[in-house]
Amino acid sequence: MSGAYARLLDATGEFTGEVVTSDEGVFRFFAAPGDWTIWVLAPGGVSIDSQVTAEIGEVAKLEVAI
Repeated sequence: MSGAYARLLDATGEFTGEVVTSDEGVFRFFAAPGDWTIWVLAPGGVSIDSQVTAEIGEVAKLEVAI
């Protein structure tokens, strides 16, 4: 979804970064290895948390249904 925000939270829940999604709803973070939370905030008050694990040399794909 275009116009949504994706926030990256570390394992303790601390804010680490935020990006706006592309027109296709795509976003990307470059994060250190470990467990992360992606918090997607979309128009209309939609808020979705998803857990993801980052590993060196791997792309962690996440699909969020809004």
